[in-house]
Amino acid sequence: MSDILASQSLINGSCLCGAVKYTVAGGYALTVLCHCNSCRKFTGSSFGANSLVDRANLTVHDLESKISVYAAPTAESGTSLARSFCSACGSSLFVANDAFPNQVAVTSGSMDNVQGGHDADDDKMWRPKLEFFSSYRMRARNIRELLSSIFPTLQHKYKTTTVQRHPQTQSIPLIAVATMGANEGRAIFLNPVIPGFNPDPTVCVVPATESSPTTYFLSTSTFEYFPGCAIYTSTDLINWKLIGHALTRKSQIELRTVEPGAGSWASTLRYRPQEKRWYLANGLFQRYRPANDERIFPRGFYVWTDNIWDDNAWSDPVYFDNPGFDQDLFWDDDGKVYLSTTVRMGKRTPGLKLKDFAIHISEIDIITGRTLTPPQVIRESPHGIAEGSHIIRKGKYYYLFTAEGGTEAGHQEWALRSETGPYGPWEGQGGPLWYNGPDEEVQRTGHCDVFEDGCGQWWAVMLGVRPVKSEGKFLEPQMGRETFLVRVDWEDDWPIFNQGRNITLQTIGRGPIREVAVADENGVKWKADLSKPSLELGWYHKNTPTKSCHSLTERPGHLRLYGNCFDLSSPESPAMLLRKQSSFNEIFRVKMFFKPSRADYESGITVWWSQYSYATVGIGAVQPQDGGPAVPTIVSRQPTGKINELKVMLATS
Repeated sequence: MSDILASQSLINGSCLCGAVKYTVAGGYALTVLCHCNSCRKFTGSSFGANSLVDRANLTVHDLESKISVYAAPTAESGTSLARSFCSACGSSLFVANDAFPNQVAVTSGSMDNVQGGHDADDDKMWRPKLEFFSSYRMRARNIRELLSSIFPTLQHKYKTTTVQRHPQTQSIPLIAVATMGANEGRAIFLNPVIPGFNPDPTVCVVPATESSPTTYFLSTSTFEYFPGCAIYTSTDLINWKLIGHALTRKSQIELRTVEPGAGSWASTLRYRPQEKRWYLANGLFQRYRPANDERIFPRGFYVWTDNIWDDNAWSDPVYFDNPGFDQDLFWDDDGKVYLSTTVRMGKRTPGLKLKDFAIHISEIDIITGRTLTPPQVIRESPHGIAEGSHIIRKGKYYYLFTAEGGTEAGHQEWALRSETGPYGPWEGQGGPLWYNGPDEEVQRTGHCDVFEDGCGQWWAVMLGVRPVKSEGKFLEPQMGRETFLVRVDWEDDWPIFNQGRNITLQTIGRGPIREVAVADENGVKWKADLSKPSLELGWYHKNTPTKSCHSLTERPGHLRLYGNCFDLSSPESPAMLLRKQSSFNEIFRVKMFFKPSRADYESGITVWWSQYSYATVGIGAVQPQDGGPAVPTIVSRQPTGKINELKVMLATS
């Protein structure tokens, strides 16, 4: 802990009567607040404030032998604590935990020379950085605004927990330690693990070798954006790196005039170690107009590669016979391959206005994509929508995971099992695995893919959203559906997600979870690299462009855009490059050189949701009312197409 100690070299403290004094050499690591009942009663306050120090740096002067120690019974955290106090005045002083023999918690209020606000430097050093058992918190808004909650509930059974912050969240300049009550290491990490628009995650695992660790590959949906099917990789399940896309050329994906929300939907990514080959099954909605109940169900396909690190190595599509969306491929132990998809049932539910989207399965020839057996319904939902199917085999059971109720407020994940095979019969438990309702911090969770890591622990990735609350109501989540990770346990051969609790931003993990890189709170999060001849990963077109609209070589170090005949409200592909928003609040800056010569020429930046919802700021040529030549002007535009002049001052040279 000494490498993260605060800069103050010496701290003095004492009890209220002064009979017990102490000094701390080298300062302390951090201050935490705890709202558990044990800390409240120990301090006589609504919470306990404790500063962690190295035991070797703590010197206690108790000339009158006034220190008493109370061995507190098991606290809410599941551990036993030794609490020291002055028997003369009752001041609480120290808290020791045998799980951490080298550290002691000193009550922050007993310090003499840290006033918590009277001096700017002292305040910065003392300011608490973590909060435990926040569900017990007194509702004080000034405290809420300072902190990030770590242990909001009592449901903790585990030991030596590392509290980790995600790089895209509020930065904490340390990795904090807490204790729980068992023998295995657990990590608390923050969701989403891939922030920003990354829906429908699917994962495959490449086992460790002598030269490389267990490696995970994950793909997310891209809908109407190009390139399609983002590919990420990780060795710890927390830190994910974008390494490419599976669909990068017109022979694989042609998205011409597809509506917002259409295009490439939920995929299944699988690795076959016998072949050392990756398969990705997908389908493209070219016509999707749900308001009119008009959908042309796609004829899905798969692509494969023997080198997932190279975008160009992915094959052209091998098309299936069966229509549907959310394609899943399952290889059984006997070598047979099954395709499950979602498509509307031929026989609709009488009298009810349900979509009647059900899971259908067939055996297929994986070489040609041909159907070998007639499609058979294996799951129809009481909610009228069953989609996002994935089949796995564990032990004597086959498991079918489905997303049901639609991807809005009613989104749920269900699990069924069968001892017979992929055709069933399937048995369930009568309800969803969990349900995150419309009043929770994480909503619309589902579309899971379940897998086993290299340490024998099971996990699931899923989509979820983080809505923003305004005036008591949740607004549409501005970053869309993001990728979440939760631990999966098994009890009586049934999966239990997230210890049976709803999905939250703070999640208990295990196994390969490792330390998260900490972001610099004041640093630059991302800067475009324009030094190479091609765009770096992470840029997207709306729809598949007819031809390239940019160059990085005509003016080295600059991105040159070429306008085309489509504006931002067009269903086609305008000359536009997009990046995903990954934080609620972002500041970005663009230096642009543009001199329009006609009144209908315009270039700028946009905050983009779809062709029906966006806002731009740019440079356009505005025709004066007196009929004179068009004048370059800062303008803004929204989907109405009406141009608005902004009253700003331009610096010219």
